Amino acid sequence: MNRTSTDQRQIQVRTSDSFAGEVPVKLTRDELRQLSTIDPIRSWLHIGAEWTTIIGTIWFSQRFWNPLLYLLAVAIIGARQHALLILMHDGVHYRLFRNRRLNDWVSEVLLAWPNLISARAYRRNHFAHHRYLNTQQDPDWARRQGDAAWVFPKHWGELARMMLRDLSGLGAIAFLRLARMLLTRDTGVNQSLNLARYGFYVLAAAVLGWAGLAKITILYWFVPLFTWLIMIFRVRSIAEHSAMQPGSTAYAQTRTTYVSPLERLFI
Repeated sequence: MNRTSTDQRQIQVRTSDSFAGEVPVKLTRDELRQLSTIDPIRSWLHIGAEWTTIIGTIWFSQRFWNPLLYLLAVAIIGARQHALLILMHDGVHYRLFRNRRLNDWVSEVLLAWPNLISARAYRRNHFAHHRYLNTQQDPDWARRQGDAAWVFPKHWGELARMMLRDLSGLGAIAFLRLARMLLTRDTGVNQSLNLARYGFYVLAAAVLGWAGLAKITILYWFVPLFTWLIMIFRVRSIAEHSAMQPGSTAYAQTRTTYVSPLERLFI
């Protein structure tokens, strides 16, 4: 009888719950092991690279000040804020560090809290999104029902107006509402963590104010956060999950996005 080696044995990977048995992806044991490996050095390098890019962009824009250069800096920093949140997403899935306590605190202090979000509060919401993708039990999908902004396809002019509204800062209202909702709903976050989070904000404000960096913080952190980053959220959400047909297979509920170097830099 022919026998397949352990390393080449095929492993059936399926989603759970409502999509159980609908994703017949086959991986070898070696492929599964490689995809499951957590590399803390790589995690630190990525986090360090994003913060270094942000600080370097601020320095360059201030050193060679020009209004157009500032607008370019806003776009670059907004994209790096998004990159920090993508890394936070990996932390939400416990993929940054093997030590879960370290994983969660790095996710909060270096990735989530600076962007006005709590990683651990987001986790319960996000796990439900994965588990019940594009169904009424998916909080992200359910939240957009009845909202004309999330009905697609759209005329290009209407889409352009939405993007301009996000870039104007008006889209930040929805972002702040979501951040507030994640704090007020049953997210499993204890009071001590919330106190630590707000203590972080008070300490950061005190240090930045004492160092005379309040204006810099507003120009180079909050302006990108409430403009370019909001627009990026819109683009990514449209690209990944919009105009899907509920009730179809799991494969049909999301998309793979291929990007150019410029898209990597600015989105």
